[in-house]
Amino acid sequence: FSLQQFQPKEEDTKVSYSDTVTLQSFDQRKFSAQKYESQYSWLYFSHVKKGFLCKYCKLFGVSLSVSPFINKGVDLGTHPTRTLDTHNESKCHKFAVERYSLCKTNTNVYRQLKIQDQMTQGKEVKNKEAVKKIFKCVDFLTRQKLAVSENTGKFVKFVAGLGDNDLQNHLNDSTQKTKYLSSNSVTQIINTISNFHEQELLADMRDKEFALLADESTDMANRSQLSVMARFSRSDNTISTHFLGFVNLDKGTSEAVMEALKSFLLAKGIEIGKVRFVALDGCNTMSGEHKGLSQLSI
Repeated sequence: FSLQQFQPKEEDTKVSYSDTVTLQSFDQRKFSAQKYESQYSWLYFSHVKKGFLCKYCKLFGVSLSVSPFINKGVDLGTHPTRTLDTHNESKCHKFAVERYSLCKTNTNVYRQLKIQDQMTQGKEVKNKEAVKKIFKCVDFLTRQKLAVSENTGKFVKFVAGLGDNDLQNHLNDSTQKTKYLSSNSVTQIINTISNFHEQELLADMRDKEFALLADESTDMANRSQLSVMARFSRSDNTISTHFLGFVNLDKGTSEAVMEALKSFLLAKGIEIGKVRFVALDGCNTMSGEHKGLSQLSI
């Protein structure tokens, strides 16, 4: 028995460099929680949520769904800076930090309420100014007879881009639901403007004598409607004709048309006794010599 039998041969110790050796590379750096917790004072680890949370957003944040850093733990991984900076600059986090600063125990309660009231009033004033200008944009588009719902958002952004700080700040700071540029919001604005102009018109018309213009038509669905207009002198001594609205008719007789017209004018606070001239079409129901609407209205 000899030890030479266990010595490796020379050909067994040679390395073949023709073989390809693949080395698996990975990031061996470890995440330092202490480093980021000292850099971001709001960051802490929750064993219950199994991830990192924001203590300000946890206490004062408003979230109805599952949101990271509020009610859902976040796994920061090995490159957390971008994720942390994104949350640090978010609107919900800034709101929570603002509420936290007002709730410090070393701050006077009266002073807290006063500061919060001043901040709220400042925001209300800015919002009112922005909404006023949105109303003016909608009113301008309406007077130009342009498609309002499709063009309001573009026109408001155009005006803001010309240097209007109130509109620009409103567009930048508001969420999509609070910009008042959706089709529903624009429709409500149009109805509000319409009601305002109608009340202004009726207030000018109620104490004056006027001429009444009416015409009945039936649409494709066999619905009979009476179009009502009035011509009178405005407060600036100009004669103008204004559309008052449509009246739905259940029957086409002159008596039914007269009752519907009376109810329509009464609902708008207009005295039918101040009518001094009636303009109708030539059909028997409207202009009949004996039972026409023109005879009943006299």
